[in-house]
Amino acid sequence: MSTLHHDKAISDRADKKPQVILDYNATKGAVDTLDQLIGTYTCKKKTNRWPMVIFYNMIDTSAYNAFVLWTSINPNWNENKLTKRRLYLEELGKALVTPLITSRKFLPRGEESRRLVRRSQASGSGSEAQSDIPCTSVTGTATKRARCKFCPSRNDNKTNILCCICRKHICKMHSSCYCPNCKQN
Repeated sequence: MSTLHHDKAISDRADKKPQVILDYNATKGAVDTLDQLIGTYTCKKKTNRWPMVIFYNMIDTSAYNAFVLWTSINPNWNENKLTKRRLYLEELGKALVTPLITSRKFLPRGEESRRLVRRSQASGSGSEAQSDIPCTSVTGTATKRARCKFCPSRNDNKTNILCCICRKHICKMHSSCYCPNCKQN
């Protein structure tokens, strides 16, 4: 079936293929080329959930379309570089993630992730200092577990969570969580 061809035209070639098939074969390369270009830098991951496969493909296709639009609007952008698309994807990713990182109220537990968030917050908003982050977020984790400083020794309640101010080991029972409004009071 075709919306372009309404008759059963056959080619004049020796193999007598229908004109519909010849036209399809002449134009099908665009999809294959796009799949090849997207496959170079992709966000796809192995999954058994088909909606995620479609979602990953939509992200890849959208990112490539955005790159094509960006290079058509700014033809001189990184014109001497061979990896323009990779550079564009890095900038796109940073532009999408930076506002979310700078607005974070809680720091992640991993030391490297915590450093990245602090660096981004310091360079991004300048006004948001570490003191504005609630205490429960910067408690951090120690490399060694130790007994909670507030639990009796007979409980032997070991933890790797540290207090954000005195850096003593505290268990979940002795730590407190509060919202930013209550922190100001």
